[in-house]
Amino acid sequence: MLQLKVQPFGLRSSTASRKAVKGPVRVTQPGITKRGSVCTQAVVEELRHVTANGQGLELLLARAPTETANPPLLFIHGSYHGAWCWKENFLPYFADRGYNAYALSLRGQGKSDIVIDQLVAGTLDSHAKDIADLVDMFPKPPVVIGHSFGGLILQKYILNMGNDFPSQSTYPKLAGAVFLSCVPPSGNKNMVGRFFMKDVILSLKVTWGFIAKTFVKDPEACRELFFSKDLPEADLKKYQAELATCSPVRLMDLQDVNKQVPLPAPPANKPPVYVLGGADDVVVDIPAIEETAKYYGVQPVVVPGVAHDCMLDTRWKVVADKVEDWLATL
Repeated sequence: MLQLKVQPFGLRSSTASRKAVKGPVRVTQPGITKRGSVCTQAVVEELRHVTANGQGLELLLARAPTETANPPLLFIHGSYHGAWCWKENFLPYFADRGYNAYALSLRGQGKSDIVIDQLVAGTLDSHAKDIADLVDMFPKPPVVIGHSFGGLILQKYILNMGNDFPSQSTYPKLAGAVFLSCVPPSGNKNMVGRFFMKDVILSLKVTWGFIAKTFVKDPEACRELFFSKDLPEADLKKYQAELATCSPVRLMDLQDVNKQVPLPAPPANKPPVYVLGGADDVVVDIPAIEETAKYYGVQPVVVPGVAHDCMLDTRWKVVADKVEDWLATL
């Protein structure tokens, strides 16, 4: 059990003890800042969640205008992203519709703490554990929404909700799980091969883009990897600036990922699941979306004209509307 030094709306506090983070960290003072960002009708608050070993994780919150029976929502980003990617559109959108909407920056990403001498922020297991510690603070099970590699971390979380791993603690239940443009349970190796067979030049550009982080300095490389051709230039520059600074260390230990995939079958007590991808995604292709949907026994939803960063892309609201429609069925 971890300690939450603050008690944001919709979360309960804990009095469990913590250990200090080993090594120097970029941020050392957890707590709620006094700043807020107005997006549409909702104010996005900047909170801080503290893990059992003293690691501070950035946590954003857009509150629903009034108390509702809706489950809280927790958004999890993928590689080279942070909680900021949900702040622009999804947090205020869902808050305005009666959901307390949270977004977490995983270890070493966004404004979360980082141990300076580490080259990789974490593993599937360590990130999943951090999410479980946070979920345990909620007064009722949330719906967790994972994007890209954040979705693969969510898949590992769900595996630990079952009783098939007696050596590990069982993670708190979820009200639902949403996978957006998600890396499938087999990992990304097959995807890379499919893209290579379909378009060698584009495949090499995408692969090199992630290796060399070309999207940091080249706006068109950023657009090609993450966004649609019609995303306004001003938005592209704003998002590129965020992408350039939010991941000082890699999110995932890819050697660990390759050892763990393909993931075993999900547990019998898996939560309700929704799987969506973009037809124009050059990072996660449609067969990968179909694989994730088949893994959970649901029908995939593929949205035309949507690229990888579906929460920021030109037609983000189409995606949000579809997720909201599914949430209404819970």
